[in-house]
Amino acid sequence: MDRAHSDRLPPNVVLTMQVKCWGGGIGFPGAEVTGASECLNGSLVYVPALLAMAIVGVLMAERKHPAAPYILWAALIFAISVAFRSLDLALCDAYQFQDRKIGTHFV
Repeated sequence: MDRAHSDRLPPNVVLTMQVKCWGGGIGFPGAEVTGASECLNGSLVYVPALLAMAIVGVLMAERKHPAAPYILWAALIFAISVAFRSLDLALCDAYQFQDRKIGTHFV
C-alpha cells in the first residue's frame, strides 16, 4: 500500500496490514526474513473491528442492555465470515461448480 492511501486509514488498520506470517513466526519481519506473507489471507485487518464488536457486546450484556444479543450475534456472524474469508485462498481449488473454482465464495 502506498503512503497516499495509508494516510487515510486509521492507525490500527495500517498496523494490522503490516503484520506478516512466516515459517512459525508472526509479526513485523525484518530484512532477514524470507517467505513472509499476509496472515489469515489478509483478514487480519478485520480483527480490530471484531474485537471491538465483541467487547462492546459483552459490556452491553453486563449492563443488561436490550441490544446486547444483537451485537454479540453480529460479532459471531462476522467472526464466521472472517474465518471463511481466511480459508478461501486455500480452498479455492477444492470446490468447483460448472468447471469454475469457487472456493468459499458461495458462503
